[in-house]
Amino acid sequence: MTPRPPPDPRDAFAQKFLQAGLRLVEALVGPASEQELPPRLKSLRFPAPLDWIRIEDVIREARVDEPGLSAKAFWNRWPDKDSFIVDLVTFAIGEDDNGGTAAPRTHALRALLAADLPASARVSLLSRSVMAELIGRPRAFLLGHLAAVVHHAPTVRDALAHGVDEDSKTWEEFYEATLAASGLRWRPGWDAQRAQLVMGALIDGILVRSRIRPTEDGRGTWDAAEVLAEATTALFAGMVDLDRSGRSAAQIMDAAAAR
Repeated sequence: MTPRPPPDPRDAFAQKFLQAGLRLVEALVGPASEQELPPRLKSLRFPAPLDWIRIEDVIREARVDEPGLSAKAFWNRWPDKDSFIVDLVTFAIGEDDNGGTAAPRTHALRALLAADLPASARVSLLSRSVMAELIGRPRAFLLGHLAAVVHHAPTVRDALAHGVDEDSKTWEEFYEATLAASGLRWRPGWDAQRAQLVMGALIDGILVRSRIRPTEDGRGTWDAAEVLAEATTALFAGMVDLDRSGRSAAQIMDAAAAR
């Protein structure tokens, strides 16, 4: 009698389990409404990425600053763990007195830049400062940690959106003031709001990539601040009408390619 082969995590049955797990993952990060979620996910409260936090650990940590705090004091304020986690995310976003910005040191730096400094140098300095400041601030990664599933929790989604919007407004005002002082305008199709939307997405992406691929690994080294500085220079060269031609970036590209 031929012995039965040992279970293999790559055999046909394993594939069934993996496919089932993948369906749950896709349901969690997909756009489905709560009514369309699998039963297991309907019972899972948001934010799932923070489910590892244990209340007993929170209480123990709080006692470092206030030894008299008790578990009763905690549960008198939150009826369940889910309520606390939602408040925790909201608090993490708005706790700092940073004047509505995720990078306060960089905002302060803007006013210190010499007016006669080349535009590319100013862009580079500010971009490098933003990335260095955010990478050194663990809370900056919270958006990337929660974004894929935040649609399951409107309260948290609104809190995240408010934090992003407050930070964006300060940069939009800075862009408009800088262009006005230089006598420049946006290229057709661009404005401060759209420019900041693109910049925010770029910064978020580089932050996430810095965790997936460390700046020093087997594939060589890369500098997140340098990547952001160079990408920002390239983006603004396409978004701002530097040649005062009134043409869009697409028109300039097409004209150059046709030569």
